[in-house]
Amino acid sequence: MEFNPVVAVVMPAYNAEQYLAEAVESIINQSFQQWELILVDDCSTDRTNVIARQFAKKDQRIRVIRNEKNLRTADSRNRGISEISPSVRYVATMDADDRCHGDRFEKQIAFMESHPEVSVCGSSIAMMDEKGSIFAERKYPCGIIRILKTYCRSNCFANPTTLFRRQVFEHLKYDHKHRCEDYDLIFRLLEQSCGDNLPEILLDYRLSSTQQKSRYLKETLLDSIIIQRPRLFKKRFFSPYNLLCWIAENILLVLPCSVIQWMFRRKYFRNRK
Repeated sequence: MEFNPVVAVVMPAYNAEQYLAEAVESIINQSFQQWELILVDDCSTDRTNVIARQFAKKDQRIRVIRNEKNLRTADSRNRGISEISPSVRYVATMDADDRCHGDRFEKQIAFMESHPEVSVCGSSIAMMDEKGSIFAERKYPCGIIRILKTYCRSNCFANPTTLFRRQVFEHLKYDHKHRCEDYDLIFRLLEQSCGDNLPEILLDYRLSSTQQKSRYLKETLLDSIIIQRPRLFKKRFFSPYNLLCWIAENILLVLPCSVIQWMFRRKYFRNRK
């Protein structure tokens, strides 16, 4: 029987054997079942490819692509997107160490169907540790206007929660020159379209000491500053407060990484009681 997926989930994976099965199972267990999963193994040296192909043998909706050399996240996402089926209307991003809630696609697709002006939809997230225990929440701003006016301060979307209309990738791609490739892509999208978040938590985001943003904190902060700079005075994004925040970000670069990380968590994380 022919299968025509509505949403394509693109999941890059590099040496992700520890958490990959949990991430894939959270896709399989979605209440919305018209999906395909394109898992891009970025030339892993562990059992990532073996685990991925075991899932693909059991479920025809899962396809595994292996890069011949390590392309890193941006180009792996682009490769996965180039392989999506013709019937797909939405593209969902997902990381190989996170966990989707079972109703993520159902709720996001329903929102996008009723809001045709929105090109990307995200959600809030729960923070989990390396063992999978939830310890905090992070709420993201909701409302098209609010997001546009605060996007020069920080990324208003949790990347692994984002659901895009397929048409977005007809004219945009992830740029491997940026460490914050998701922030850069959505910034370019918001220059001509709009996005919104659902207020509920639809994904458990794993904080790990091996994550690039944890290991290269100052490089990530600097890349955010570079991405923000050309948009600071554009009418669509400008506010005096955004400019002050951008100056403050530059000052943060002189502080130790441990202090920057503490300030970030203090500002954005809300501990679970």
